[in-house]
Order: sequence, then structure tokens, then C-alpha cells
Amino acid sequence: FLLALSIGVLSCSQTSQEVINIEEYTGPIRQMEAVTILHSDSGTVTAKIEADKILEFASGDREFPEGVYLEFYENGEKSSFLKANYAYFASDKSKWKGTGNVILKNFGSGEQLNTEELFWEPNTGKVYTDKFVNIESGDEVLTGTGLETTQDFSSYVILKPEGIFSIQE
Repeated sequence: FLLALSIGVLSCSQTSQEVINIEEYTGPIRQMEAVTILHSDSGTVTAKIEADKILEFASGDREFPEGVYLEFYENGEKSSFLKANYAYFASDKSKWKGTGNVILKNFGSGEQLNTEELFWEPNTGKVYTDKFVNIESGDEVLTGTGLETTQDFSSYVILKPEGIFSIQE
């Protein structure tokens, strides 16, 4: 009897240590819906952001899973807009990435850029891509691969141009 009791006590005193791995949560800390954000400088609107859904992360990054619409303003007047089916803002780089049917249009000239991926750096106003681009301007259609422009799409460079266009002599 004592031998059985000793074995039982010894076996009960030996506990197995179970390691529990708890992964750090990396998902969104905040979700916003039907959002309009106005950016201004000295009381003058410089940009307007509209999104059906924004997911905000602890890092300050923001994801726009249902797309985004941005309007850019020069001297209080709308100069251009950018629209994408999906967007992501990386706060550490202060860089936006738009994907899926991305459109950038200049209100003054009517020129419109269509591509599948576009980057925007708000601090410099630089917009660029290394993907295929299609630019419609009046009766001209310019195509190519890669583009660098300003956020108001007032001037641009197609890195590898293609297409048919008119040249004034």
C-alpha cells in the first residue's frame, strides 16, 4: 500500500510544463466607415479623402480595402483626383499605394491616366508607377510602361512610351 501511495504522490508532484505561445496581434486597431477627411494648410483645403472603409493599424498604417477617392486642391480649387479600388498608406515611408483600376485625372486639361498600380508620396507630391499606363488626352491616347508625374497630373514623363500621337511643328 505504501509503495503504491509513494508512486502516486511522486507522479502527482511531477507536472509537465506546457509552453503557450501567444502571438502579438497585428490586425487593425480601429475600423472607420463612410469617411471623409479634409487636409488643409493655413485654412485652405489641400486634399480631400473619401473611403467606404478604413482600417487603422498600431503602426499608423491605413488600409482602404474597398477603395479610396482623393481630390487634390491648388489655391482652394480642385486640380485633380485619384481613385483606386484598393489603397494602403505606409506611415513610416509616408507613401500611398493604389491598386486595381487606378485613375488620375487633371480637371483643367481633362487628361486622364489609367493603370493598375500607382504610388503617391504626399510630402513631395510625386506620383509614379512601373506598370503599364494609358493616358487619354482629347483625341490622343498615349500608352507605355512606367510613369512619373506630379499629384495634379499637370506634367508627366512616360518612361517607355508607345502609341500614336500628334506632334506640332
